[in-house]
Amino acid sequence: MSGAARPTPPATDSPGLVRLALTLRELRGRTGLSLAALAARTTYSKSSWERYLNARALPPRSAVRALCRLAGEPEGRCLTLREI
Repeated sequence: MSGAARPTPPATDSPGLVRLALTLRELRGRTGLSLAALAARTTYSKSSWERYLNARALPPRSAVRALCRLAGEPEGRCLTLREI
């Protein structure tokens, strides 16, 4: 058994929200930050990030911007995905 955690399956049927969550997961992976570290660097809690990254909740625009900033990613594409 490996120690790697499996991603929680999306809790929605919304393809747009799932696509956004997958993109945000990719960005978080790029930062190398744990959920706790991500929460410490933003104004959003660890549990909020867990919901956003697993398509259980639509993240606020400011959360998307914060993750893009940390990952060095221009925010335009992610904000567009959020609006879909």
